Amino acid sequence: MIQPITSSCQFKITPQTSLIDEPVSLCLLGLQPHQHATIHAQMLDGFRQCWQSAATFVADAQGRIDLNVQKPLAGSYTEVDPMGLFWSMSVIEKGKKEKTFFARNNPRP
Repeated sequence: MIQPITSSCQFKITPQTSLIDEPVSLCLLGLQPHQHATIHAQMLDGFRQCWQSAATFVADAQGRIDLNVQKPLAGSYTEVDPMGLFWSMSVIEKGKKEKTFFARNNPRP
């Protein structure tokens, strides 16, 4: 789940639908110039384990954060990577630091 900091900002995600090996472009628009924003992502796997990631950015002079060209200031990944919020997701349970994401087979298309 991704939630904006202000009601005037919006995400531009292209393409809206993609396969796991297709890159996604993510931009956050409508922020104040040089505003800091943290983007959180989360999803459930086939065992209903919640996977999460986050990254903090600073908007450019136009109030835009573009994950294709901007490096996070802090978060679950550290370099410019438009897919960073996806591959850096993790779930932490007591006594375990890393898990493998699991997708159950679904007979329906």
